[in-house]
Amino acid sequence: MIDKKGEQCYYGFMAKDDNQPATKKDVFEIVAQASDLIIKGMEEMFERQDKRYDKKFEGVDSRLDTIEQGVVNLKSGQYELKKSIQDLQVDTPSRVEFNRLKAKVDRHHPTN
Repeated sequence: MIDKKGEQCYYGFMAKDDNQPATKKDVFEIVAQASDLIIKGMEEMFERQDKRYDKKFEGVDSRLDTIEQGVVNLKSGQYELKKSIQDLQVDTPSRVEFNRLKAKVDRHHPTN
């Protein structure tokens, strides 16, 4: 995308009909103008990109906060679940203990 100044720079260089070689000053001016135009174009491109990303990432902070809170809640729930499993393991008899208790119950309260 070349604006009017860029066109003037290009055509000004190409329209030299004096058949004289470009002087150091001419080249410097042309390069300086071209550099300024490139930088201006890059700045415009980045500004447009920033606007797009601002819209795209709008609200990301609040969504990340929600996710982080969910992770904290999940870790808390995981701890509680582990604690419950440990409590069950402590309260659950082994197979041998269970069979002994079952034999005692069967002696006092037969099911047949």
